[in-house]
Amino acid sequence: MLDIDFSELEEKITCFFEEPTKDSARIFHGRGGCFEQLEWLTVDWFNPVVWVVIYKPIEAEQLLALKSLLVELGESHPSIENILIQQRLRPDPVIESVYGDAPNSTNAIESGCQFKLNLTKNQNTGFFLDTQPARVWVKENSANKRVLNLFAYTCAFSVMALKGDALTVVNMDMMKSAIATGKENHALNGVLSEKSVFYSHEIFRSLGKVKRHAPYDLVIVDPPSFQKGAFDVKKDYTKLLKKLTPLLSDDARLLLCLNAPYIDCASFKMLVSESLPGCKFIDRIQPRKDYCEVDIEAGVKMLIFEKSR
Repeated sequence: MLDIDFSELEEKITCFFEEPTKDSARIFHGRGGCFEQLEWLTVDWFNPVVWVVIYKPIEAEQLLALKSLLVELGESHPSIENILIQQRLRPDPVIESVYGDAPNSTNAIESGCQFKLNLTKNQNTGFFLDTQPARVWVKENSANKRVLNLFAYTCAFSVMALKGDALTVVNMDMMKSAIATGKENHALNGVLSEKSVFYSHEIFRSLGKVKRHAPYDLVIVDPPSFQKGAFDVKKDYTKLLKKLTPLLSDDARLLLCLNAPYIDCASFKMLVSESLPGCKFIDRIQPRKDYCEVDIEAGVKMLIFEKSR
């Protein structure tokens, strides 16, 4: 058995809790490849919960050593009330509370907003920290805009758009449970009103519904890289983009996200240019500083395009 050195993990957590933030954050990003032997581990802060995810099976002794370290850290830092570990084992994840009792409810906190989390059942928490810079951009660029939020999931982009004084936001996602949580997130942040519309439908079969609210001044596309039977980024992203042109206002902007490590930014930009020849590239939103990556192209890509006049 290979002994694992957890000293860098301990250092990162200790440093973070010298001045812990209220906002949610990634404390340790092993998956970025910057920490040898720990590429399978991430640690997030959802105040007051530390959320640890293990992405591959590890030896029982290694897991015990990790748990012991986490308990020691929990006892040393009063800001921490709970520490949960999720092991992403097939077919279902295993979730265990190693410090404190599992919380009945937890919210992510970001830019003065709150987003409901699910830390005890599903594989995904219901909120993706890595796209935070894009949500900030949306909040700053939504005033008086009609917004379309595709693959809305739990509607964090919609909440930020409405906080940024968007005129309307149309949300579409095929998961009814995600859209239901999205409505809760709107209510939680005081933006549930006639300005927000929700559709729980498969996008390719239901684009006619969002056409009713066109044209749009801002379109957000943040799909999964692969969703069985619904979306495969390799063949469907191009197909979707080609359908967007009739929905755009004369000066529309598009925020296009892609979390597929096998497609670099240059290839992504080319894909968009070929699918939307009437749009030009404006900017690339830089990733969070707490998501350190050996290869920046492996992380989420967040690009802004604008319709050419």
